[in-house]
Amino acid sequence: MGKGKNKALDDIEVPAPSTTDTLQIKYVRIDRGDNSAPPLERLGSGYVLRNTKFAKLPPHRSALAHTGIQMKIPAGYQGRITGLNKHGYKNLITVAGGIINSNYTGEIKVIMLNHSDIKRDLIEGNTVGILHLEKVPDVELVEVSSLKASLGKISGELAELDSLM
Repeated sequence: MGKGKNKALDDIEVPAPSTTDTLQIKYVRIDRGDNSAPPLERLGSGYVLRNTKFAKLPPHRSALAHTGIQMKIPAGYQGRITGLNKHGYKNLITVAGGIINSNYTGEIKVIMLNHSDIKRDLIEGNTVGILHLEKVPDVELVEVSSLKASLGKISGELAELDSLM
């Protein structure tokens, strides 16, 4: 599902928060599976993503883990999916990290990679990744004819600052 295919989320207005407001992000659980665990439980700097559908993860292959969650991330923010160290260390499973843009409202899915020679199962309710919500800075890209000239100018400005200190 992409933009425009989820009317429940498309109709929600999400204002960008001020620097003092807590960021509030709306989400919908479209599938709980057999999982009674709380959705999006806080863990460190992110939120736990849990699998809602059993799937097989063949050796040296990938599979999608379904989270059963859709969310509307405000403009100026993004979601970044990372893995858990315990998966890679114990089972040779890693997460192909991904970015969720503010215009995506489909189900959040996690790409799992099996680096081992053993078939693994993605069990319902198991943690499959961590979702980090991040502010994206406003950036102006400026085309120049040469990076040497631009970097030389910056170096000269830094040298001038050094001499003033």
